[in-house]
Amino acid sequence: MDSLHDLIHASPAGPTLGSSEAACSSRSDLTAFEHEAVQAAQFRGLRSEEVTTVFLVGLDGPGMLERLVGKFPALRSVVAVGVDATTRARLVASPPVFSGALTARDCVLVGSPATAPLATMLVEVAADRRIVLGSSVLVVAPNGSTGLGDAVASTDDLLHRFAFGFAAAETTRTWLEQPAAYNTLHHWATALFQQREFLHALNCYLLLHRVRPLPLVAQQVAATWQELECPEQVLEWLPAVGLPVEEEKVIRDELAAAQRRQRQERAALAEANLRHIASQYPELGVSLNRTEPALLAVAWLRDLPWMLGGAQPGQSVARADYPLLLRVEAGQVHPVNLPEPPRAIFEAIRGLSNPLFSHACVGQAVAVDALLNVLRNPVAWTAPNWLQAIYVAQENLPVLRRFIEACDYRKLLVADRVELYWGPGAERRLLARFEDERARCLPGIRLGLTPFLVAGLERVEQARVDAAM
Repeated sequence: MDSLHDLIHASPAGPTLGSSEAACSSRSDLTAFEHEAVQAAQFRGLRSEEVTTVFLVGLDGPGMLERLVGKFPALRSVVAVGVDATTRARLVASPPVFSGALTARDCVLVGSPATAPLATMLVEVAADRRIVLGSSVLVVAPNGSTGLGDAVASTDDLLHRFAFGFAAAETTRTWLEQPAAYNTLHHWATALFQQREFLHALNCYLLLHRVRPLPLVAQQVAATWQELECPEQVLEWLPAVGLPVEEEKVIRDELAAAQRRQRQERAALAEANLRHIASQYPELGVSLNRTEPALLAVAWLRDLPWMLGGAQPGQSVARADYPLLLRVEAGQVHPVNLPEPPRAIFEAIRGLSNPLFSHACVGQAVAVDALLNVLRNPVAWTAPNWLQAIYVAQENLPVLRRFIEACDYRKLLVADRVELYWGPGAERRLLARFEDERARCLPGIRLGLTPFLVAGLERVEQARVDAAM
């Protein structure tokens, strides 16, 4: 990892490559790049003037850097990911011309993951540059080839999922054996906590505690669980904090009172949801009443950008609170219903030109981001008696039973809008519906599907193509 400033001043003067814009493939590429950059901010729920950091994938010349400054006047850092030797040479030979506060020192070039794991490189940069995740965006150049594997290629929002893959990677544990690396991650976790990125901070703190179980880190884990509104988990971590007996007793009493209030509120919401579900899906109502809730934590992500604007999806992303189910296994947090990047949902809805294929399939009822965004952005058609179908498959009833304690389903699960399959074998029954009724259009909008459901829908689709030949 080098700053552009260090590269330029460490290299002998070389031949110029013409104008900065010539270093990119064309002006049309730069225009498309600017559009991509602005959209990336919109899908993070940010105005252009609020963006302070850009993670850039596919940098191919200084023109891109100059255009970023023009679009984001408050920009303080650019982290170019996967920069190869040829691009580095271009930037040294023909440096970008910046305006505003950004300088070459603020442009960090991160090499290929072949040299070091991508996740650890990004943590080192983020900690060193004191990057604020909430005002950061990821921009993928239109003609840029990432070559970075699933960490980037699978989603246009690296910041959305980055912390989870990082905490799970074995290479991370090896990296953390170095004292400097441990301190770097600790500084980064503390920065995330201060930025109110509590979910990311939690996984970092848990990883630090697994590597070195210090009382200070245990205290930070407990404090993060508290911010996620999970008093039960705070109580579990109190013994590891090592507080004086009297102080711990006071805190335990306060947490126990908060836990009682939370249980009462959740019981009331669950009862309201059960009544509603029984009125819409009577058999499911009976099953849920007999089902014990899954042993999952319910955390709240406050002020998260996940809800598409209703009138013009994609033009605005609203911030709203989001209830998240968390499974804690082997000292690591696994989100059950982590929201999709808003852009993925928007493009799934927008990308269909034929209304016949604009029916939707949502992988589970607890994926409320996908379900709500589909309901808020219905596809309309003038054909008589046509209505967009929404299929939902919820295999795991204990998970849904837990979630009805946190999420109000009274406007989400409505029988005349959502065709719901539930319980063991729900996905097989949904697929059988399409196999048996060949005239039934397959859903073109597919969100949060399990690999089994993805493969099954593809198999049905191919069978129909083969039968038509």
